[in-house]
Amino acid sequence: MSGADRVLLADIGGTNARFALADTSSETPLIVDSVEGFSVADFPSLAD
Repeated sequence: MSGADRVLLADIGGTNARFALADTSSETPLIVDSVEGFSVADFPSLAD
C-alpha cells in the first residue's frame, strides 16, 4: 500500500469531530485503529 492509497475522513459537527484513515485499495477500506473522536467544546479554535 502506498501513501496515495490512504485518505483522511472527517466528520465535523457542532458537538464532536471524528477523524479516520481509509485505504482506498482495500475491500474493507476503514482502518479501524485510526478512528479518533474529540469533543468540539474542548477546542475553542482550529489552532487548539
